Amino acid sequence: MLARIPVCVLAVYASGCGLLLDIGLDDADAASTHDAAGADAALDAGVDAAAGDGGLLPRCVVWSAFEAPEELVEVNSAAVDYSPSLTADMLEIYFASARDGGEDLWVARRRSVADPFDAPVRVEELNTEDSEQDPDIRPDGLEMFFSRSGGGIWQAQRAARGEPFGPAVRLEIAFAVEAPTSYGGPSLAADGSLYFSVGPYSPPDHDLWIAKVTAGMLAGGPLLSTSDHEGFPSISSAGLDLYFDARRAGEMGLWVVRRRDTTVPFVFDEATQLFETTFPGYTDQDPDISPDGSTLCFDVDTGSGGLFDIWCAQRTCTRFADAL
Repeated sequence: MLARIPVCVLAVYASGCGLLLDIGLDDADAASTHDAAGADAALDAGVDAAAGDGGLLPRCVVWSAFEAPEELVEVNSAAVDYSPSLTADMLEIYFASARDGGEDLWVARRRSVADPFDAPVRVEELNTEDSEQDPDIRPDGLEMFFSRSGGGIWQAQRAARGEPFGPAVRLEIAFAVEAPTSYGGPSLAADGSLYFSVGPYSPPDHDLWIAKVTAGMLAGGPLLSTSDHEGFPSISSAGLDLYFDARRAGEMGLWVVRRRDTTVPFVFDEATQLFETTFPGYTDQDPDISPDGSTLCFDVDTGSGGLFDIWCAQRTCTRFADAL
């Protein structure tokens, strides 16, 4: 179960105190944030002015390595469960599941981060006869992007937590792609950019794209296109870390690419694999980094005939930005 969240994050949500605004990172910190496998502390984990988080989260500048992933037992079923997405307070986790036959959107909730999640329930107002997949919930829980088997990326909003989402709207695609194709893994950045992947769903052979959402339209283009698969991205709240799944040497795993400033592009030749696949020879995919940066949830093929489950890995902040 997910039970740990940095104390400073809890303080912000409980009292609004201790807001940390420093966005710098000195050279000594930068030098300490990588190991050869890319599993050590990140240059940034997106603990900054998160889109729609209702305020500033304390920003971590040095992280420990991710711990070994653990299964989110109370959320998983005997069917396929995948594409997790956490709210900023980590009290809701949205995901896709085929536990009722078709692939639909589900949500599990809990009272506090120390509690296990309650039994998942369907997000009834967004599910249809098509398959709904790849939910990305905004940190404040008031907006969601997801994909649908009928085509495209969809957007839904609500006025308050606890209320149902309004009708989903399909975003118009203002760029040309080869048909047939699928769109997967939408992830909204704080600057309004939407990261997603484009390509055939099975077998996966996606490319990473980025676009702006303007008046119900997606306008953008490829971010990374190779002869292999890179897809289902998750952008950190500060926009400095981009997590994605990629197939290398025939094996699907989780990768991250980092940059020091949002004004410069990601250099994908510098991407590093987060860790070995949870079950060697099988697949880890669909990463989602929590808004505070402490938790990475993703899908794991446990070797049981392609029935994915949701697993999460956690890490600890070893240095927060200095308070003003």
